[in-house]
Amino acid sequence: MPDHQTLKQALVESGDNSQVEMLTSHAQSLTKAQLTDLLNGKAGVSLDKESSASIRKLARHRIANGQNVMPWSSLKLDANADDDNMGGGIW
Repeated sequence: MPDHQTLKQALVESGDNSQVEMLTSHAQSLTKAQLTDLLNGKAGVSLDKESSASIRKLARHRIANGQNVMPWSSLKLDANADDDNMGGGIW
């Protein structure tokens, strides 16, 4: 899926329309590239408190249902030297 695809578009495309309702409008408009940058700790990408909470709620819901945390098959996360390259990204 392209990096410019929004989280809302990816959820709808994957048939998870009801999950869109869990997200704030700002969280729905985040692109795959923006979320990847956020998880990699890149400067310039930030979330307000409500959007952050809604993304965590979505992630918990998807994990509980046996789905990937995000609707994309993979994200290009950078390895984090602090975690011995075991997980990548920031937690």
